[in-house]
Amino acid sequence: MYRLVAHFLIVVLVCLSSCSEYSYVKSALKSQQKGKLDKTEVLVLKAQKKDSLLPAVFYAKAALLFDSGYHQFNIDKAYHQIKQSRMFFASLEEKEMKKHINVGIDLLAIDRLRKRIEHAGFIRAEMNSSEASYNEFLDEFGDTQYDEEAILRRDSVAFNTASEINTYQAYEDFMNKYPGAIQIPDAKKKYEKLYFLKSTSDGKLASYIKFLKVHPDTPYRSEAEKEIFEISTAGNSESSYQKFINAYPKSIYAAKAKRILFHLAPAGFKWKSDSINNALILMEKGELIPINKEKKYGFSDVKGEEVVPPIYDNLKPGYLCHTLKNDFFETGREIIALDQSVIFSGLYESTEDLGSGILKITTPSGVFVMHKSGWPVTSLKFNDVKRINSFIAVSIHGKWGIITFGGRQIVEPKFDEIFVVGNFYFFKIGELFDVVSHEQLTNSADNQPLNIQPLYDDYELLNDELVWVSSEVGEAVLNRNLVEVIPYSNHNINFLTSGYLIKKKDKITVLNSDFNNVLQLNSESVKSNDSYLTVKDKAATNLYSLEGIKNVKEYDSTALLGRNFAVGYSKDSTFIHFKNEQMLYFSGNRDIEYLTNSNSASYVSVQSKRRNISYYDINGALVLEGNFDSVTPLGNEYLVVTDRGKKGLFSINNGQLLAPKFDAIANYNQGYVSFLGNRKFGIVHDSLGVKVINNYDKNLIPYNKNLLIAEKSGSLGLVDKAGQIVSSFSFDEIQFWTDSVALVKEGSNWQFYNIYSKEREEMIIKSFQVINDSNAEKLIIALTDTGYGVFSNIYGEVISPTFNDIVNLGSAEEPLYFTEKHVSEAEFYVVIYYTKEGELIQKLVFEAKDYPLIYCEE
Repeated sequence: MYRLVAHFLIVVLVCLSSCSEYSYVKSALKSQQKGKLDKTEVLVLKAQKKDSLLPAVFYAKAALLFDSGYHQFNIDKAYHQIKQSRMFFASLEEKEMKKHINVGIDLLAIDRLRKRIEHAGFIRAEMNSSEASYNEFLDEFGDTQYDEEAILRRDSVAFNTASEINTYQAYEDFMNKYPGAIQIPDAKKKYEKLYFLKSTSDGKLASYIKFLKVHPDTPYRSEAEKEIFEISTAGNSESSYQKFINAYPKSIYAAKAKRILFHLAPAGFKWKSDSINNALILMEKGELIPINKEKKYGFSDVKGEEVVPPIYDNLKPGYLCHTLKNDFFETGREIIALDQSVIFSGLYESTEDLGSGILKITTPSGVFVMHKSGWPVTSLKFNDVKRINSFIAVSIHGKWGIITFGGRQIVEPKFDEIFVVGNFYFFKIGELFDVVSHEQLTNSADNQPLNIQPLYDDYELLNDELVWVSSEVGEAVLNRNLVEVIPYSNHNINFLTSGYLIKKKDKITVLNSDFNNVLQLNSESVKSNDSYLTVKDKAATNLYSLEGIKNVKEYDSTALLGRNFAVGYSKDSTFIHFKNEQMLYFSGNRDIEYLTNSNSASYVSVQSKRRNISYYDINGALVLEGNFDSVTPLGNEYLVVTDRGKKGLFSINNGQLLAPKFDAIANYNQGYVSFLGNRKFGIVHDSLGVKVINNYDKNLIPYNKNLLIAEKSGSLGLVDKAGQIVSSFSFDEIQFWTDSVALVKEGSNWQFYNIYSKEREEMIIKSFQVINDSNAEKLIIALTDTGYGVFSNIYGEVISPTFNDIVNLGSAEEPLYFTEKHVSEAEFYVVIYYTKEGELIQKLVFEAKDYPLIYCEE
């Protein structure tokens, strides 16, 4: 019996030995359900010792590790165990699989636990909500139902982090790490912008150019091209626009550059297009004539060809009285180019053409700057605008600044005044100003600081290349690049004819015109005129010629007379120095007098021992000798002498013209001199051989080089230059027409009078309006008995005097005539336009009620 029991126990023990790993698992799972986690841990360990690769063991261990009450709770390790369980379970034989099912472990159970662990892993990542937590979830858990959501959330967190950093590197890192993120388009957009801003943060032209070379396909190409355009063309030079067009031919700003360049230099414009060719054709039409057809306005050229079709209801007042010289016109509500494109539309008060295609448009709300192509130079509006050379000065609230023709502000509006003198730009605040060069203004557009500090209180333009400036503490001379060619210092700068004299305390420095130091002295006194310089010290006075800056002579004393004379005294001798460095010597001290008069030549007089007086011109030539009460220069060729109260006239070329016996000699005019004696007037002109004795009631007036208009007994007539009477003295007025025909007035009527045949034309002129009165031509619109006509002293009758009215719509040099004939019986008006030569341009007919639409009322 004992042996039988022992055998049974051995059999049971063997059975238990082979089957206990399942029973351990089963017991472990039941213990875990009851919360006995320590017992569960022991059972799991026993099961693991039995068979460490059994799927059931992996499952039980995963369940234990996933239990939050377990002291070694670990989601990641639990997930590793459940994945192992799933992997080995799939490879079980049917017998072993049934054993697992018997303890409640099958694929469904394994997957349920796996999903619970995955969910917990996702919740953990979600609670941390960091890029790292989501990446850890994805790395640890692999392929789960939460992957897509984890990726979305990870990408969102990563993008937000990059946005907080907000650098192009941060967005670049994001795109490199997560190329499939839905935020990639936004990240790329922000990356491109930040990269563009970082690459061009210095605002320099070179940076923008380099950026486009490296990144030609950047979405910020247009913005970069805008900056390149505005900076590179800030100086408004033709070459800068040409260079930009060549470098960026496809840019929208190349088209803008072409338009600016076209108006800046249309003659040499080479980038032709249909619109440009059309604009050139329209510009070549010259002045245009306003026309009205069927109550609509337009313009034609001087050949009568229609340029702007008559489709406009109104024209700006004044257009009917003048030809159109601009390449735009105004209707009162619109400003329109000749190609009929609208430049500006809206309420405005006035328009000013600033040149080079720029218009100043004043509206009730402010002043706008528009280009004739129709785009605003800038969207800003101002209180006032003016052009200063290559830039546009703009005023806001009474303060002035500068913008370029491309619309870029380069000087903030904070100055009381901005103006240009020569090549120098002056910026004024209060009574002080600073000087800026064109180059500095241009460079300021390239983000080069422009430090304007008004400290000068006076200036003088020496020439287009040099300017003198001063303040309370110093003076300087600047060249056009604002280099101090004479440094700013506490000294006085005097301008010589061909150099500069600098005084500083008792030190004298003379510079030539190239600013080289040619003379340096210590002196108590220095004086100069245009030709000479005197330097006085304790012992003597040195005389220097300013022609080449050379020492002429040392004297006991000197005197400078006028602009060109110098006198030196040495012991008992007198020396006179003239403009051309000629010198006259006189023994003893002589009385020397400087003679000058307004707008006349200068002379010196020297009294000899015999009390005779000699008169010398600026080159030392003797022009007159005698003993007179006084001598006065008159013009550049005469001297008026006074002897015992009577006046005479001497020519420096031909000696005495009038003996000193007249009461007055005056009224110098281009060589003509009037004289008065016995209350009668005469006239002389030395070089023309005119000498008319004093026999007339008033000053004689030149008619031409050979004839003069004289007056006797209240009537006018003509005399020749010898005083011979040429016409009768019967006219109330005489005006020059030609050398042989005068326009004369008797009573209230004018006639053409042949000076030599003494014949008058039959045509009576009641009144006339002078259109041109130049040396080239005299042109009048005359009202005769038969109507208005046009007459030229060169071409004769230009338009026959048969019209009711004639108006010159053109200029004095290029007249264009509007003529009117009123047919009263038919109640209509005929309007004919004529060229300056009298050629008919076009003829229009208007009913009386429509005639005011085209009539000029000026």
